Amino acid sequence: MTSPEVAGYLSRERRACGRGVAVAATSGGASIMTADQLEARGIALPRLAARTVEILGRLLPDYARTRDNPVDVTAGMSEELFARVLETLVADPGADAVVTVVTGARGVERAQNVSRVARATGKPVVACWLGGSLTEEGLRLLDAQAVPCFRNPRTLALTLAAARDFASARAAWRTRRPIGGRAVRGRAVVEGRGVLPYATLAALARRAGWASRWR
Repeated sequence: MTSPEVAGYLSRERRACGRGVAVAATSGGASIMTADQLEARGIALPRLAARTVEILGRLLPDYARTRDNPVDVTAGMSEELFARVLETLVADPGADAVVTVVTGARGVERAQNVSRVARATGKPVVACWLGGSLTEEGLRLLDAQAVPCFRNPRTLALTLAAARDFASARAAWRTRRPIGGRAVRGRAVVEGRGVLPYATLAALARRAGWASRWR
């Protein structure tokens, strides 16, 4: 994982995947790889609500056996049904975010559907597009629409974990105890004049889990 990928995600998406994510993939192998990467970093894939599973059962073809999280929508699904699957997962009450893993050159129409669903919801919608140079046109469209998109499940999972940790650090900062006998307010750090003392910076770094770097 490179820092620009994390920074790029955080600059566009400040919401964390609190309770977990719902995953929809166009390949069974890709869905398993993505689930493994997410769970390895403590990002849960909660069971879908009974109503969600019921709707998916009507949308997915008979040969698409997976009706729970992660969902294998299969590679041959039409663009209209694909968009409806994403909308169904976004509406699931147990998922705080939706990840869609697309394999191959699905083109602009698929990217447009992902972007449309992402703009219409208050939850993060993140894409992982596997297909190398075949995906460039779709990736450019998602980037223009500020929809986060990654090229492999590992980078996706690492970035979502970083976003989760960043959100936790921000929450802890807002409820922090006084440092050095006095409280250091976030507004004071942002708007204050001059350079903060080393002791203050070191204390802040230790609170953020970077103790080994500030000894």
